[in-house]
Amino acid sequence: LIASSLTLVHSVTAQTNNAVAGQPAVPEITSSTTTNKQHTLDVPPGREGARMAQKYYLAGKYQEAADIYLEALKGASDEAQQDFRFNAAVSLFKAEKYREAADILKDLFQKGKSGQTEYSKALGAALFRAADIPKDADCSKISDRARLLNESGEAFKEAVRSAPENNQSRRNLAVVLDKLPAAQEQAKTPE
Repeated sequence: LIASSLTLVHSVTAQTNNAVAGQPAVPEITSSTTTNKQHTLDVPPGREGARMAQKYYLAGKYQEAADIYLEALKGASDEAQQDFRFNAAVSLFKAEKYREAADILKDLFQKGKSGQTEYSKALGAALFRAADIPKDADCSKISDRARLLNESGEAFKEAVRSAPENNQSRRNLAVVLDKLPAAQEQAKTPE
């Protein structure tokens, strides 16, 4: 439905640079260490750490990749930090941690240095996915869904404003705007 996620995948490899051919084995990180954001391996700062994160991403270990990208921020230039944070958001998106991804993307968008179109498209996609709630959700989640869809729509509107020729952003906006009235109506209906 929301195709911005396809764009997100390409951004990870494009923004870490120097991808290593053959992709060496990825060291194991136990799940108990990733929840505390502490790794059993040392994450080098900067691009070297980003290359390590990229290996995890390519191995499908998205949560770990996000954690490592965020660790690699230390000692990286401002521009590289922006890239690593975006890549961490992409990794979180792939790990289905849509709200966490959206939080990083909101911050990147608000700081507004460069990449605004990409940030707004990615933010719209993350918020749209975060708005997907189960049918038996409680009232607070239903009203939350309407708010998230509204924010998603605003992000896609910004993407259309900043790149009017991007038809994918227009289609994504149309999908959100199609779902928004029902979500808003459902949020008003007392259970």
